[in-house]
Amino acid sequence: MAVGDSFEIELAVLNILKNALKAAKNSPSPQSSVSLTPHEHMWKVTVTDNGPKISEEIFSALGRPTSTSKKDGLGVGLSIVLSIIENNGGHLAFHRIEPNGIAVDLFVKKKEEK
Repeated sequence: MAVGDSFEIELAVLNILKNALKAAKNSPSPQSSVSLTPHEHMWKVTVTDNGPKISEEIFSALGRPTSTSKKDGLGVGLSIVLSIIENNGGHLAFHRIEPNGIAVDLFVKKKEEK
């Protein structure tokens, strides 16, 4: 269904989902979701969470290697996901959810139907 290495794309989606679950974990009513929708010549996988509101500084650094506030994190997970998706012809987009939370859109190219 998608162009690229299906195993790598699956790992990227699982990493984003794992991050969303961790972010939402301490919310009064934790929620995370995953959706798959067609978007022009791409597939769009959207992962959302209702984790805590993050600062503009942290939001603008999403996807870049940086320090992390996670006790067990290295600060490179999202940058690795970004590299995987871009190496497979796609891209990532991050959006804030009001009043709190993040949505991550992973775009991957559709395989052409024959």
